[in-house]
Order: sequence, then structure tokens, then C-alpha cells
Amino acid sequence: LMRMFWVIVGAAVFAGPAMAATQTVVLSAPAISCTGCSMRIKAALAKIKGVNQAQVVLEKRQVVVSFDDTQTSAPALTKAI
Repeated sequence: LMRMFWVIVGAAVFAGPAMAATQTVVLSAPAISCTGCSMRIKAALAKIKGVNQAQVVLEKRQVVVSFDDTQTSAPALTKAI
């Protein structure tokens, strides 16, 4: 897949203290330029255990990913992409 510069723009944690936490990160992806890129990114993220949802916002050149933080991490998501 293309090499892109990814930056974690923000993260939010939603969970109770005794449960796994779902995190949502917004990744900046300035090199995304087409729907083909979007499809490849979503496919790569779908292969990662713990990813609940991935959305590519082409107009903003961002990727929004919700994941279980006991199964994966934001750095692992950026590496997979």
C-alpha cells in the first residue's frame, strides 16, 4: 500500500473501568486522493483484530477508526495502513 504520513489528530475513550475500552482515533491522511485509496485503507483496517469500524472521509483526507484497545492500538493501525 502507499506510504503516507499519518498523524493521530485526536482520540476519545469510551468505556467503564472494568471493561475493554473502545477508542476512536482520527488519522490525517493527506495523500488520499481517490475512492480506490479509501477502499484499500478500509480493507487493510478490516483485517486487524479489534477494529470495530473504519470510515474514510475523502474530502477531509481523514480516517476515523473505532477499535478495542485491548486488541490493537493506534500505532498498529497506522502501521497497517
